[in-house]
Amino acid sequence: MRISSGYHPQALTFTRVKEPNLIRDLGVKLGLCEPTEEASLNSEVFCQRYCQEVQQLVPTQVAPANVEQAFQMALGALPPLQAAALAGRVAQAMVSPEAELRAAEALRTRTHAGLTRQVESGCQQAGLPIPSKVWVIQSEELDACATFGGVAVSSSYLDPSRQARLHFVVGHELSHGRNRDDIAMMGFEALEQAVSQPLLSYALKQDLRSLHHQMELRSDQDGWAYARAQQVDPSELRYQVAELLDQQQESDTHPSGRQRLHALNRA
Repeated sequence: MRISSGYHPQALTFTRVKEPNLIRDLGVKLGLCEPTEEASLNSEVFCQRYCQEVQQLVPTQVAPANVEQAFQMALGALPPLQAAALAGRVAQAMVSPEAELRAAEALRTRTHAGLTRQVESGCQQAGLPIPSKVWVIQSEELDACATFGGVAVSSSYLDPSRQARLHFVVGHELSHGRNRDDIAMMGFEALEQAVSQPLLSYALKQDLRSLHHQMELRSDQDGWAYARAQQVDPSELRYQVAELLDQQQESDTHPSGRQRLHALNRA
C-alpha cells in the first residue's frame, strides 16, 4: 500500500547518555560501544502520523483517538501482517536520510579503514550502494548490526581464515541497511508499546515476530548473494555459514540457525 511521502524534521529525537550505554539496534543489544547520544523515534510524531495513515486507509470510520484504536482499524482493513508492517513503513516515511546520517555520526565508534575499503570494493563487485560508515567494535563476541546507513561488526569477524563468513555477514547487514530495517523496527517498537489490550498485544507480538523473521531470511539470501559476488569458494562459504548459524537459537527477532540454513539450501 502507498504511504504518503514527506519526511518529518522531528521524526528522530536524540537523548544524551551520561553513562556507558548499550546501543539498541534492530531490537538487539549490541552492547559493545559507548555512544554520546542515542537516537529514538519521536513517539508523539509517530502516533500522529500513524493515525493519519490509518484514517486515510479507512476514511468512512471515525478518526482514531490513539494508536491502539488506529491499529484495530487497520486490522479491519488489512491482513494482520500488513497492518503490523504499516508501522514500519510509517516510520521509514518520517525519517530523512540526513537524520539517519546524524544518528550514525552520534555513535562513538571508530571506522575501520581496511574493512571499509574491502566493503567498498565488495559493493562495487555486487552492484550495491556503499554504506555511509563501516564500524569495527573490539569484542570476542560474534555480533553485527546495520544502523542508519552504516554497518558494524565485531572484531571477531576479522579472522582471515573466515573471509567467506565475513562476506556473508557484511552482505546480510548491507541488506538490512538498504531496506532501512532499523527504522522500520523503531516503528514496530512504537506500535508495540502503544498497544495494551492483552489479546491485541499478543496477536501483534506474533505478527511482529513473523515480520522480524522475514527480514532475517531475506537478508540471509542477500548476504549469500553478496558473498558469492566476492568470488568465494561455494563449498567454503556453505561450510562457514553453517558453522556460524548451526547453533543459533530461535528468538523473537531471529529464526533458528537450522531454519535459516534450510531456507538458504532451498534457494
